[in-house]
Amino acid sequence: MINWMYFPQTQKIEPHLIDILDVFKKHSSEISSENHKESNLISDEVLHILSDDLEKAGYNIERSKNPKTK
Repeated sequence: MINWMYFPQTQKIEPHLIDILDVFKKHSSEISSENHKESNLISDEVLHILSDDLEKAGYNIERSKNPKTK
């Protein structure tokens, strides 16, 4: 389950943020800490799992920390 909160709470969430939430929800079982208790995923591993769908949603993803591939 993905818990989230949007501020200010008096305003409706922006549509592009719903796209991001949908990507996290789609992959929630793959990135859940509950499913990786013994070998916690690091942020790069989570980004690898999410990156294709984030790109499909229109976001640019840095796939490597190597300056030549940025």
